[in-house]
Amino acid sequence: ELRLAEFYEKVADIDTMLAATWIADTLLGELNYRDLSIVVVPPEQFRELLILLKEGSITDKSGVEVLRVLLDQLKETGACEGPRVCVDRLGLGVIVAAPTLSGEDPVVKAAKEAIAEQPQAVADYRAGRKEALNFLVGQVMKKTRGCAKPADVNTILTDLLEEG
Repeated sequence: ELRLAEFYEKVADIDTMLAATWIADTLLGELNYRDLSIVVVPPEQFRELLILLKEGSITDKSGVEVLRVLLDQLKETGACEGPRVCVDRLGLGVIVAAPTLSGEDPVVKAAKEAIAEQPQAVADYRAGRKEALNFLVGQVMKKTRGCAKPADVNTILTDLLEEG
């Protein structure tokens, strides 16, 4: 479709693969779900969302949530706030983990809670079942509403489990 190609051209300079993936895998599905056309999406707004994703300011999960909010706003009012405004309003920015295992760090706090709440997964991990770590990572991601970087969560959990 010509409109889709034109839209892609307006946003692809950020990162061609990122733009193609997000348009094909996420945007088109969300538009279809809402019975909207690509023409209602301001390219500059989608471009800003891609920038946030590329620079690591938001996770993919948060990006999907922001996109859904913006598309719902477009459907209801014909206009939408900027992605950065939406991220700030909803508190969806990436939570950067501290380099130490400080209890003050929100990711470390969530990891410690997950460990305390899931003794069976901890026992499984310590018994050599490394897939139990994936379960714990999922629990921490849930606690941080998907705003922590999974690699950070993995490292923090491994460190906490090895020291405990």
